[in-house]
Amino acid sequence: MKKKKMGAPTKYEDKKQNILERALSGQTEQQIADNIGINQQTIKNWKKKYPDFFEALKEAKSFTDDLAEGSLLKLALGYEREEVKVFCDKFGQIHEHRYMIEVPPNVTALIFWLKNRRPVEWRDKLEEKLGESLADLILQTQIKKEAILHDGRSDNRKVEK
Repeated sequence: MKKKKMGAPTKYEDKKQNILERALSGQTEQQIADNIGINQQTIKNWKKKYPDFFEALKEAKSFTDDLAEGSLLKLALGYEREEVKVFCDKFGQIHEHRYMIEVPPNVTALIFWLKNRRPVEWRDKLEEKLGESLADLILQTQIKKEAILHDGRSDNRKVEK
């Protein structure tokens, strides 16, 4: 007769489900580790030791990231949602009135989306002005600021270096 291994379950077995649930809720590995009382390195070690755990954790994070991405896009483009107004008339009857409201596009969300999805076209650009290098522009700006502070001069004359 083969002897079964008996003993206390490992810390991994105790914590695995909790870690995956927290990943699904959007917590980072550091937040998960802090919240369940283990070191983040322990999670990293378990990912190496247990390939199934690594895959499940990756899928949980990806699922949550996909939800967040969808919500950001929805917010960026605007959408309609149903609202319900519940009221009581003068006879004590309760009524529901359902109607749609339009949530307009959110410009900040749209800019964030575009800068991250199309960084070449939408990044913040510091372009050179008339062939001057960025360092020259910074120097010119500093000199103009000092001149304004010193004597109130704010003309656009080129100042010699």
